[in-house]
Amino acid sequence: MAKVIRQCWVWRKNNRVWRYLPRRDDLRNKVDLDALAEQCETFPDPMPLEPPKLWVAWIYRDFQRSDGFIRDQVRKLFGKHAKAGELRIFMNTISNNKQLWKIKHLIEIRPISFPNGEPGPEDVYNLEVEK
Repeated sequence: MAKVIRQCWVWRKNNRVWRYLPRRDDLRNKVDLDALAEQCETFPDPMPLEPPKLWVAWIYRDFQRSDGFIRDQVRKLFGKHAKAGELRIFMNTISNNKQLWKIKHLIEIRPISFPNGEPGPEDVYNLEVEK
């Protein structure tokens, strides 16, 4: 009696022998992040009373071995020749936050606050950002 092979199995090598192994079903096992409420809007993170206007973010991990989507996101935010240790300042907007959320495992992000008030046009050349 012949064995009936269904579409859910695939002939693959397992260790040293070839066997019929279950095929991955991406349609059934797809994770719905919206249903799990795993978006940046629902992430519990203590924030100050007033949200900052600016973020300082820097890459602390090498991203060259990541997949193409992650590399494209980093290049879109940090520039074409981005590398670890590079520092950028971003405005606190919804679109920037969503893009930063996709690469949160590669970057360190902190708010920029101005204890003596926001700098004016004459203070731009004396401004210093500390990590």
